[in-house]
Amino acid sequence: ATPASEFLAWALQTLVIGLELVRRCFWAVLRLEAEHLYNTEGFRRIDNVPMHFDRKAQEERPELEPKSRVQLLLELGSYLLLLAALATLSAVTRGLEGGSPGSPSP
Repeated sequence: ATPASEFLAWALQTLVIGLELVRRCFWAVLRLEAEHLYNTEGFRRIDNVPMHFDRKAQEERPELEPKSRVQLLLELGSYLLLLAALATLSAVTRGLEGGSPGSPSP
C-alpha cells in the first residue's frame, strides 16, 4: 500500500466516524424533541411521570429487611465456592486438552 492510499483510508475512516457522531447527536435531539412534544400535547394517560427521586414513590415501596451477618456470610461463601469450582473445572479441562498452564489454548 502506498502512503497516499493509507492517508486516503485514514481520512475516509475519520470522516465516517465524524459523520456517525453527528448522526447520533442529531437523532438524540430529535428523540428528545419528540418526547417533549409527546409529553406536552396531552397524549399520556397520566399527568405526572414520577422521577426516581420522588419521595411519594419511595414511601409506597415496601422496605427490604436487612440480612443478618450469618445470611451474608453464607451467601458470600456460596459465591466463593462456586467461583472455586469453576476455576477448578477450568484448570482440569485445560489439563485434559494437553496445554501447559502458560501456553494459550487453541
